[in-house]
Amino acid sequence: MEVASRDKFDAAGLFIDTGKHRMKFGVEDYGAGGKKLVSVHSAPYSDEANGIDVGAGSVRLFVTRNENVFSCYFRTRDGRTAFHRAFYAEGCPDLVRMGFCVQAPFSEGAQGRFAEIAFSDTGMEHSRG
Repeated sequence: MEVASRDKFDAAGLFIDTGKHRMKFGVEDYGAGGKKLVSVHSAPYSDEANGIDVGAGSVRLFVTRNENVFSCYFRTRDGRTAFHRAFYAEGCPDLVRMGFCVQAPFSEGAQGRFAEIAFSDTGMEHSRG
């Protein structure tokens, strides 16, 4: 996915809604600080975690689920899959809503480009090779 931004804090990413919990995992523009991974868990209060600088190009994002735990991963420029953060969603229902989000809190608008979208009930390979 890619984010084309006009101002600081424009972002695009994945969004999960379990009913009581909302989670966002994406890329946010930090102005001169570059574009970085960002994740937010709201239940009902928000807790935000910023990650590494991902540069200007596209970023591959993954979210996995194991019962009440959602784990966020990304693919690095050299092709490795790396862990970003996990969310615990107490009392999570079997079915949740998942989608895409784009935010532009201070600008006239931002664009998110999402490609290679896939859903699978097969677990990921172990990421520690």
